Amino acid sequence: MFYVNKEVDYALQLISALHKLPQDTVLSLKQFSKESTISFLFLQKIARKLRTADIIKSTKGPKGGYTATNKLNTLNLKQLVEIICGPYGVAKCVTSGKQCDKEQTCTIKPAIEEMNNNINQYLENTNVVTMLK
Repeated sequence: MFYVNKEVDYALQLISALHKLPQDTVLSLKQFSKESTISFLFLQKIARKLRTADIIKSTKGPKGGYTATNKLNTLNLKQLVEIICGPYGVAKCVTSGKQCDKEQTCTIKPAIEEMNNNINQYLENTNVVTMLK
């Protein structure tokens, strides 16, 4: 089962708010935190990850805040999940670089790989901005 955790959910809410901003406007994270009732500290953590990935940028100062970069327009759901949570896979054995103790004797790995491929295909083909419209 694919599960969208709170951090990905809140990242989507933040991205949605940034995408809806009028041009030349910034979003105050504190104000967004109050309006959305999402912890300001948790939003800062999410914003830091998005900023590091160059999906959003920040402006400092009294009129500072956050805006989306052009990269947001090409961001797919898999990229977002991996920015927030790290490599995605439905099980350890199909997450890049992970090994399972039972890999040599596992009889369900082909089914897990197929499920993982199908979910990854959906995530890769889902543009975040398009999804939020």
